[in-house]
Amino acid sequence: MSTDIFISRQPVFDVNERVRGYTLAYDGLSAYRTRREEPERLIVDAFLGVGLEKVTNGLPAFLEVSRSMLVGGLVELLDPTHVVVELPATDSWDPDIGESAARLKSAGYRLTVPILRPDEPDGPLFRMADYLKVDVSARSASDVIEIARRFAGRGAQLLAANVPNRSTRDACTELGFNLFHGFAYTAPEMLATRDLAIDHLRTFQLMRQIRDLEVTDPEIEAAFRTDVSLSYKLLRMVNSAAVGARGIQSIAHALRLLGRDALYRWLALLLLSSVGEEGVKAELVHTALLRARLCELISPRIATPADPDASYIVGLLSVLDVLLETPMAQLLSHMDLADDVREALVERAGILGQLLGLVEAYDLGQWDQVGELCATLKLPAADLAARYLQALNWANEQIVALRAD
Repeated sequence: MSTDIFISRQPVFDVNERVRGYTLAYDGLSAYRTRREEPERLIVDAFLGVGLEKVTNGLPAFLEVSRSMLVGGLVELLDPTHVVVELPATDSWDPDIGESAARLKSAGYRLTVPILRPDEPDGPLFRMADYLKVDVSARSASDVIEIARRFAGRGAQLLAANVPNRSTRDACTELGFNLFHGFAYTAPEMLATRDLAIDHLRTFQLMRQIRDLEVTDPEIEAAFRTDVSLSYKLLRMVNSAAVGARGIQSIAHALRLLGRDALYRWLALLLLSSVGEEGVKAELVHTALLRARLCELISPRIATPADPDASYIVGLLSVLDVLLETPMAQLLSHMDLADDVREALVERAGILGQLLGLVEAYDLGQWDQVGELCATLKLPAADLAARYLQALNWANEQIVALRAD
């Protein structure tokens, strides 16, 4: 990938919470210089270089394009089997956009047409559309209802973008929307104080024991023996090809070969993966892995280098509150974490907190915040862009290993 381009992905879910594709957020590094113009050829070259199918695991890439990218023919350099082209939003008929859209459609591209208002003229673009996109965060409830009344059930799938929460997602489903985008809606509207499941508490207890230097290795092994299922899952995980530690036969063996830090990391991953086995939560586990690896990769490269192991744990646990639907502070009360790790997760404070904030902003495509935090941490933005794809590839490998029988 060209290191002059930021690219991140966000999932598009269907009504059954299965991932049907990814919207790609992208921006050129020129956005953080004095000149704010889109390096369009550079963007397309970056997509060609990295391969969209690698970024999206073979699922469609929902790609918003500019008028000049569309009319200039740059979009047609991309493989139509891997991309869904979102046409530029316009308040009036643009014959150049119409001609370009017809050319793309005849070449086998799928098209997304944004709907700006309920009384939008029902023109040729809507009849070419495979998807009709409505930004529900920018529309009133009455507008969304009227748009759905006009356009639902007409062949094109309705895509609700920037869905803020699950209740909005459910309301859109009732109106006939088929697809949903908006990473924030995976979070509960209000995290409640609740009792944790016994298996979660047991995992937290084991993580604390691993961190406690006064607890001996035989005592840790004995603690694992009280939960045969947990031991089996952990051993299967650390013996996977992704770990590269094949042939580990027992928890004691794992302790000798991997050490406590590595065992702690894999136990934390097991905790997350056991919660998010399917649907939206499975995508959150992928996000946790990506953030963990990206935090780890860039931690030595910032102005005040951070410990890679601590950085990894901060990234990995950053979505634990969403997965368990419990406030982060309450969850961390069950875990023996260093103060800087705890402060990073709860308050986004300190160097680790800034590092996590940077990774979260990149993951969500919040490019202005990315630029500011790169400057604060004195991290070259191009380095971050390259490491993101490296972390994404690593996270994909881990997911394959976790789902293997």
